[in-house]
Amino acid sequence: MPPGQAVMTLELDEPDGAGRTRLTLGQSCGSAEERAVAEQGGALLPDSLTGHFARR
Repeated sequence: MPPGQAVMTLELDEPDGAGRTRLTLGQSCGSAEERAVAEQGGALLPDSLTGHFARR
């Protein structure tokens, strides 16, 4: 992967068919600094999604 290019994948799955959704977040980074920044941003994602779906 070229330096400065981070890749994020997001996978949604309904494993038990009971209306519950599993979220899997994957991140690939070119350096330790990019990884640290990606981890900080990734930690915010579940809270943001929870707030979004709670308003629906």
